[in-house]
Amino acid sequence: MPKRHCYILLVDGGPSYEEQFSRLSIKEADLVYSDDIRGGKNAMPQRLSMLKQLSRGDTISVFSPGSLGYSRKDILNFMMEISIIGVGIEDMTPETKNKSIVLDGKNCLIPALFLETAGAEQRRHIMRWARKVKNRKGATGGRPIKKLSISEAEIKNKWYDKIKYPSAKKIALEAGVTERTLYSKFGPRSSNKNKRV
Repeated sequence: MPKRHCYILLVDGGPSYEEQFSRLSIKEADLVYSDDIRGGKNAMPQRLSMLKQLSRGDTISVFSPGSLGYSRKDILNFMMEISIIGVGIEDMTPETKNKSIVLDGKNCLIPALFLETAGAEQRRHIMRWARKVKNRKGATGGRPIKKLSISEAEIKNKWYDKIKYPSAKKIALEAGVTERTLYSKFGPRSSNKNKRV
């Protein structure tokens, strides 16, 4: 008799265990497997255990297409393995709820759409996770702005006075930045007095 296997995958930025469990509408006869790959892990022992239990006519129910693996390539490899057995996938996404696809190697359009949806969903999870980390750390993106340790006017006077301050390296050390930063900020050094502030 065909069995229903429910698979739950926890990923960074993805839905919680409870959210996935409730959407799968799990009954007593169903077999439930769950893996946690948050924090950069990609070992999924429960999925491997499920693969060993599958037989022709069984169905794998997933929260959404992206809940079948950690990358599109991983999902594709898994789909190829279960297509040899003759197993169906039940996508429990609200828009496609209870829509099953049978992987038998004959119709490749539906599995291709399933795989494309999975890839898009995983990109959304990654972006959601990245935004969460960025907000937690207070990062704003972009290159850090180098600040001068003494006033800009004072540095500028020293920069253009080559006679009194011949070493650009010493000025850079005093300012707390590199020589390159000073050259990009003030241009080439000269002893021209009208450039002084």
